[in-house]
Amino acid sequence: HQLAWHEALNDAVEVLEGGGRIHQDTLMGMLEVPSMLGATEGGFVTILLVSVAAGLRLDVKHYARIIGAYMYRGAPAAIIRVLLNLALPQGEACVPVFAQNDSLECKTQAIAEGSTASIQFGDALGGLQRLGEDPAAMAEGVDAEIGATPSAQELQLAATAEGLQALELSWLQGMVQSYDPRSAAYFAHFCTLLHFEQLNEIDAVQRRRRELTVEALARSGQAIAGLSVMAIFGRREPGSGRSILPGWEDTGAQMVAFSLHGSEVGRLRFFRGDAVTVSRHDPLRGIIGEADVVDVKFGDQIIVNLKGTMPDDCKLDRGAWRLDKAANTSAYERQMSALIQVSGSNQPGKRPPLSELLISANVGGVDPWAEQMRDRLDEREQRLVQQDGATPRPEQRPKDGSRLGYYSKEARALRG
Repeated sequence: HQLAWHEALNDAVEVLEGGGRIHQDTLMGMLEVPSMLGATEGGFVTILLVSVAAGLRLDVKHYARIIGAYMYRGAPAAIIRVLLNLALPQGEACVPVFAQNDSLECKTQAIAEGSTASIQFGDALGGLQRLGEDPAAMAEGVDAEIGATPSAQELQLAATAEGLQALELSWLQGMVQSYDPRSAAYFAHFCTLLHFEQLNEIDAVQRRRRELTVEALARSGQAIAGLSVMAIFGRREPGSGRSILPGWEDTGAQMVAFSLHGSEVGRLRFFRGDAVTVSRHDPLRGIIGEADVVDVKFGDQIIVNLKGTMPDDCKLDRGAWRLDKAANTSAYERQMSALIQVSGSNQPGKRPPLSELLISANVGGVDPWAEQMRDRLDEREQRLVQQDGATPRPEQRPKDGSRLGYYSKEARALRG
């Protein structure tokens, strides 16, 4: 499959170099392929450049399918951030590939990690070479930030991080179009904000799992380990009517009851409706799937609705199962579905009156006011510090350069 895909990429480049044209449906299908193969095998940068050169244009629903495929398969935040630029109108501030103050180590880690989908979004060197970049030159100085003797993988990841930043993101803007510019602007604005929020939550979950032991997570009520499967029931087969986002796969679902006997549940903070991941021992090594908590009977059992299926031998592997709090994908799904419904119509006069009302005003109008209020608060806080020598408590606001702080700055600065 990888060989055939690279041949298709080469053929597309030759067609464009020869002055030919590529059908829009073909381009849309090609743009989804790296979500399945990863950037190394999938040529993420290359297909982006081919799409720009071929003049790819997407409506809201087709764009939602593309970004949905990458989100579903756990693409790193850097990849999603690049794709967000496709929806922005031309001339708007681009969504940067990385947060403003991320170190090179953070950037390479962001490329190396997906969520839990075992998709390897790594080296995009083939695409970078088409840009005329020298991967070896990009990797210069990596030893100063990553380690004295960087490995080949570290060099490749560093080259990828620098290579994504070398993309001219403004080329990608304006690919998502609509008969109504207001609708396209509305979608771009809120789609970007929604993904900032979701990526921020996913990043917080991943960082917590990397930095804390399972014992520390259990003490804070964020995880529970040593579970056994009591029963599996309520199986729903794939494609049996559940509505899913474009680009996502319906893997079916089943109810799973885990026994809490013998587990430390005194500080458990799992409640009905919470999003969790189900894994065998360690979610960083791979998960069985995501689930929603259906019921918690403290001291007895916890029942979850798993998106997917448990292994056939799950009841035999007693004490091996673990639940961890996860990013709330259900809220993301509902908001994205509503956004598509509001902005997705391509036929004049077919949009419901409420949708017309929502997109009737320009978006982003509250941002200048919010920025002004923020500046006033900062000035007031600074005056108080100068008066009594006090320092603001760290929990009052994010530290400069923190990812949460940077995302909030992006949200305020965005104009749709």
